[in-house]
Amino acid sequence: GSIANFGTLENSSQIPSAFGSSTRGYWAGGREGGTKVNRIQKVTFASLGDTTDFGDLKNGGRDYPAGCSNSTRGLIAGGYNPAETSNVEYVTMTSTGEGQDFGTLSSGNVVGAGAVSNPTRAIVFGKAGAAVNTIEFFTITTLGNSSDFGDTTTNSAGGSANTNSIRAVLALGNNGANINNIDYVTMTTGGNAINFGDLSQTRRYHASMGSPVRGVFAGGYN
Repeated sequence: GSIANFGTLENSSQIPSAFGSSTRGYWAGGREGGTKVNRIQKVTFASLGDTTDFGDLKNGGRDYPAGCSNSTRGLIAGGYNPAETSNVEYVTMTSTGEGQDFGTLSSGNVVGAGAVSNPTRAIVFGKAGAAVNTIEFFTITTLGNSSDFGDTTTNSAGGSANTNSIRAVLALGNNGANINNIDYVTMTTGGNAINFGDLSQTRRYHASMGSPVRGVFAGGYN
């Protein structure tokens, strides 16, 4: 069915990262006009309404970051800050406050990547500009830099993903032109991605969400 109105962002922004717990949703960073913003906004899923302020990113405004989370920590990775960055910050979602340094992306500066996580691991894939097939992962419960996970089936940028905590499904986005490729990986192991199927349209910078049974991809540029 079609979506219904939930509320509005307290501050307008485009190209932020998004993540959530079972009770709250978050948007971090982004851009307002030509200005990169450091705001983190939150909503409570159980009640309709507008976002409220959570805190600020520690390292200043950034746009095109990747976001993902487990039930406790939210990660904000890469983006323009103000130039391309490999920095990763985290917030503790059950509280409010400033982002903290988590580590760095081992593949270097990453903009426009996709990200997804289960309770233990976060994976980040792709990169805008010179698209790559890199997949890297973090252990969310410990601070530190990412490690190599494997490769997607093709270079990509502007992807999104969802997971049922075991299998992650990655919609790849763009590799010089918009593509409809969907890959999957097993979150608990490393290794290269395998083709899953196709999106109904070629597109990039889509949104993604999932339950243990169903994954949904929405919007984007086509």
